[in-house]
Amino acid sequence: MNDLVRFVIMLCGVLAAGAAHAQYKVSEIVAKGGQVMTAQQIRAELAGARVSGTNDLGIQFELQLAPDGKLEGMASSPRGTTGIAGTWTVNAKNQVCTDFVMLASRMSAQRCNWYWKAGDEYYATNSRTDDEAAEKFVDCLMSGGKDCDGGFSLAKRTVRK
Repeated sequence: MNDLVRFVIMLCGVLAAGAAHAQYKVSEIVAKGGQVMTAQQIRAELAGARVSGTNDLGIQFELQLAPDGKLEGMASSPRGTTGIAGTWTVNAKNQVCTDFVMLASRMSAQRCNWYWKAGDEYYATNSRTDDEAAEKFVDCLMSGGKDCDGGFSLAKRTVRK
């Protein structure tokens, strides 16, 4: 990627992401000693845990990831609060994949994220490098996407057993 394209991507990312929530670059997490969690770590640390945070649209959520693969919880936005029900799995790429329904609107969503751990802090992202995140952001913009995540979306998560 040339420097002009990087600058435009970073500028768009700052403008698009600033209002939603604090975001981090993959390189910042790696600098803190962060590593992508393995499937074994995910099952040991996330199964049976409550995971909370803010998604790329600024919606706050708390999910219970049951050991049997069921998922339930709540999501809150300025429009209100809704229950969530669905499933979670770990795929062959060591991503946490969720398939759920927002109960109030019956809107469904599916997504897969890598989970990172740096010390006792957890993060989730849809990319494994800063450049990959920037490229995903450009692809989103080029396809007319309205909810592009800023290109560097590594969102902090709280995990409680």
